[in-house]
Amino acid sequence: MSHLLTDALTRRALLELLLVGGLCGVVGVHVVLRRLAFLTESLSHACFPGIVVADLVRVSPWWGAGASSLAMAGWMAQGSRHDGDTSSATAIGLTGAFGAGALLISTQSGFSKDLTAVMVGSPLTVSGVDLTVTAGAAALVLTVLAAVHKELVLAAFDRTTVESQGYPVRRLDALLCVLLALTLVACMPAVGALLSIALLVGPPLAALRWTRRVLPAMVLGAVLGATCGVAGLALSFAGGLATGACTALLAAAVVVVALATRR
Repeated sequence: MSHLLTDALTRRALLELLLVGGLCGVVGVHVVLRRLAFLTESLSHACFPGIVVADLVRVSPWWGAGASSLAMAGWMAQGSRHDGDTSSATAIGLTGAFGAGALLISTQSGFSKDLTAVMVGSPLTVSGVDLTVTAGAAALVLTVLAAVHKELVLAAFDRTTVESQGYPVRRLDALLCVLLALTLVACMPAVGALLSIALLVGPPLAALRWTRRVLPAMVLGAVLGATCGVAGLALSFAGGLATGACTALLAAAVVVVALATRR
């Protein structure tokens, strides 16, 4: 840890992973409670074509990833509204988004982005702007979650009753999709478009195995997510390994320990 704090690059990476791990630990509790892991994976894939388009038109990848993931969230919300089944819209979105990104790359000979960094992240290349955007996204997402916490939790446990009481359940679903999209965009520099799902599901799932109360699970999920990020960075620094992959494997390991130790 002392080595991680002596260099500006590793300090920024450490702060980025702390922010991303903590944010995913909180938001991921709603993902696990609502069984939205597959939907979240589709949203993470949706970042890919947006990043490609952003590179082609020479704008920040933040804008491309944000626009494409929000568009995917809207697509899946519309699919659920029309046929009552999110799985169909999610499956189409998952393959369509990735295919669109691959098609765009195949038409360009000068694509300049490192696809490995896009897919699995590269926290050691995080800039001050990346940190600022991540911190801003985290603040916005957590503020909105706090404002609608009661409604989201009620809808997760008893959707029919919540609808009968007049709560705008469809709007809550759409809002949660938007918050998930923002979280995934915030994760992109640190753990990439593909490995972000590990932090959004692993630590929260472990937290919900150890405590059945939602707020304590969020706090514990944030602690576990941040710990996975820091430990993943330390492990990668010591062994010369990919940081995003180390973080994802540690998140999976936390779930295994939780399943093995739950009474």
